[in-house]
This record gives sequence, structure tokens and C-alpha cells, in this order.
Amino acid sequence: MEKASLIMLLEPIWTLILSVSFLGEVVETQKLIGGGIVIFSLFIYIKFQHKSPLTQPVVATQKP
Repeated sequence: MEKASLIMLLEPIWTLILSVSFLGEVVETQKLIGGGIVIFSLFIYIKFQHKSPLTQPVVATQKP
């Protein structure tokens, strides 16, 4: 997964933070639970991310 898609995964969290900050929106329990699930899933993905050997960069070596 690309970094851009990880950032876009947090879009609802940023929207919630900004709406509370600027519009004074009241945060309900349902929104807190949803935000927690999004952050937790992002943490799990980053923690257990395994790069496959096919995505590793190939290093060229010279033979003398």
C-alpha cells in the first residue's frame, strides 16, 4: 500500500478533528469508536507489514 493511500485512510479522522475545532460539532460515541477502529487498523497494518521479495529493490553487483 502506498503512503498516499495510508494518508487518505485518515481523511475521516481529520474531518472529525476539524469539524470539532472549527464548527463546534459534538462528538458522539459512534464517531469515537469508528475513529478508533480506523487508527487501530492503520497501526496493525504498519506493525505487521511484510514486504515481499518481489517489491525489494534489486542491487546490481559488478564481477571483477
